[in-house]
This record gives sequence, C-alpha cells and structure tokens, in this order.
Amino acid sequence: MYSVFSSLKMALVSSTSGTGSAKKKRKSTILDYCTSVTPRSTDSIASASEDEREESTSIGDGRKTSLKFQNSWLAVYGSWLRHDTDRGEMFCSLCRDMQFKNAMAVGTKNMKTTTIKRHLKSVEHKQAIAAPCEAACMEAAVRQQLSREEDGIQSCLKVVYWLAKETIPLTKYPSLMGLLRELGTPNLDVIQCGQRVTYSSYNTACDMLNSISNTIDRDVTQKLRMSPTISILTDESTDIAVHHKLTVNARVIDPLSMVPMTLFLTDIHITAADGSGIFTAIKDHLAKRNIPLCKITGLGTDGASVMTGRKKGLTGQFLQVNPQLVNTHCSAHRVALCSEQAATKIPAMKFYQEVLESLFYYFKKSPKRCESVKAVQDLLNEPALKYREVSNTKLKQIPRTFVN
Repeated sequence: MYSVFSSLKMALVSSTSGTGSAKKKRKSTILDYCTSVTPRSTDSIASASEDEREESTSIGDGRKTSLKFQNSWLAVYGSWLRHDTDRGEMFCSLCRDMQFKNAMAVGTKNMKTTTIKRHLKSVEHKQAIAAPCEAACMEAAVRQQLSREEDGIQSCLKVVYWLAKETIPLTKYPSLMGLLRELGTPNLDVIQCGQRVTYSSYNTACDMLNSISNTIDRDVTQKLRMSPTISILTDESTDIAVHHKLTVNARVIDPLSMVPMTLFLTDIHITAADGSGIFTAIKDHLAKRNIPLCKITGLGTDGASVMTGRKKGLTGQFLQVNPQLVNTHCSAHRVALCSEQAATKIPAMKFYQEVLESLFYYFKKSPKRCESVKAVQDLLNEPALKYREVSNTKLKQIPRTFVN
C-alpha cells in the first residue's frame, strides 16, 4: 500500500509542473494507472501489512532489529514446529520426516509469523499431517488381510493333521477341501488366487504334512535335550512292502514338572538286523538330533537274543558306551510269552483255542455260511457278530474273537 501511494504522489507532483493539455494527459495517465492496478485480496493485503510491521520493528537510532524465534509459537504449533538453536533455524518436523524439499522442511531463518501461517496452509504440510493416519489405516488393513490369510492356512493345516492322525490317505484332501468350501468355512476363499492357486491339491497336502512333521520333530528334539536322562524303546517290524523296519521311541522326563512322557522318534529302514546294525541305526539317528549316547540310561526290548545279548547284542553295544545302562524286557511281551506257554500246559485252554480257530476258518471263505449265521442271529434278536482269528502269542484277543 505504501508503494502505491508513493507512485500516486510522484505522479501528482509531476502533473502540476506542465501545460494544461499536458496536465490533462498526465491526469488521464494517472487515472489509467490507478485503474490498471490489480486489486489484491484482503488476506494478501493483511499478510503484506503484517510483514511490513514485522520488518519495520526498529530501535531508537532507526536501525532494524533481527527477528528471533518466539517461544510462544511452540504453544500453538509445538506438535510440528522445531527450533534449531545451533543453526538459528526453525523447521517443520513432519515435513522433514516426509523428506519434503520446502523451506520449512530444510530449515529457514525467516522467523516470521506469516512464514509459519503460509506453511500451515501449504499442500505438503497437509499431506505430512495426514500421512501418519493414512499409514495407520493401511497397516490395519494389511494386518487384517494377513490375519485372515493366516487363519485360512491354519484351517488347511488342521485338515492335513486330522487326516494323518486318523490314518486317512492324503488323496482325500482335495475332496475334503471342496466340501469345506461348499459348507462356507471362513477364510478359505481368501487364500485362493485365481483358478490354479487354491491350496487344495495333493502336493500342497504333502508339503503341509512335511511342515507339520518338521515342527513336531523340532519339539521332540528339544524335549530330548532338556531331559536329564533318556530310555530307548525299540522293536523290529516289517511293513507291507516287506521292508525290515526299526521302530524307535524314547522315554524322557520333563525337568520342570518331573513328569515322564513317551516320544516317538523314528521308524527307519535297516539292512542289518543283528545287534551291531540296530545299534548303528539308533546311534546315527541320535547323532542327527545332537543327543549324546551317554544320556541313554535305559533300554526296553522284546527279549530276543539279538536285543538282550550282552556281547554282540544291542544291550552289549550300549553297555560299552554306558556301563550303568539298565535293560528291561518288555512287560507286554513277557505276558504274551507266559500266556502262550501256560496255555500249552492246560488241555482245556488248548482245546478252547482250537475250537475258536476252527470256527474262524469254517466261516472265513464261505459267504453262504456267514449268511446262515446272520439269519439265526436275526431270528434270535442277537447282534450280528463276526469271527476273528485268535493270535497264538496274544491270548488277550480271545474275548474279542466275536466282534460287531
């Protein structure tokens, strides 16, 4: 405003010194000049006047004072306004965190209220204020999506674990997953990506089963390492492919609760069924888990000579490592052997077993005879029972010879 009035004054002074026509021309020129000036808004005029007031601050001899940072600004803009006393600058912490390149982000020595107000209205400052809220909303949305995906994966893992626990083939996994989707099981649709990635294939079930197995195996290894002492329970077997297998279990103690527990370790294929071969297989498996043989203080076997032999048997191999090892003949095998040997000395028990065996073989391969028995059972309102073969070494199965 001051510059405008100064220009008008100079024009008026110049107009009074000329001729009449020149005066009219100059007057019209001044009038044209006044009308040609673009009027400024009230805010810009107020801002300019405020700048002029700040710049016109002077001391007694007329020299202008240098503007300083006002601590009262912190009461109003303290959430983002910062003052660097070493460099004599003020800056916006929000814009600096967003790595903007404006004056307040870099730092300015223009210590004016108008500088702060102009920055407060800038687009970048508004973006810096809204950035934390937008980031929090995005993080919450991503966390919710990931939580739903994790729940969907956990559902798939539970299905695989249930199939393995119930000894159901994993080939049933795809059809079971299809049934769960039809029933509307939550979060299964989230993990599906298009038509090909559905987490419902047989290969996916195998991968999940391996993951579950590795997790359980790590937990078993941790319990073996924490136990102060370990007892090994082992027995030989043959699978349906006629492969010689060795089942190894461990009896450990929880050091916190002092409660014993039995853990399944492995079912490995062995080529040598003598004491040395079995000992080597067990030793190699324990070495993979970093379990020293000196912690093995107990051994439970079926009582066969290859297991209990103190020279070349499995017990003898372990005694060479730990002389304090205690070998225990399995109580279940002892009862089976005693029952078998006792039955041969009692004629009535032997005759009873022969009768049960003959009944089994009489109905085993004759559907006609089985239907006749079933008709008699229906006539007498008796439950339909089937015949099972009696084991020679496990006479406890005799009460279960007739089953539904």
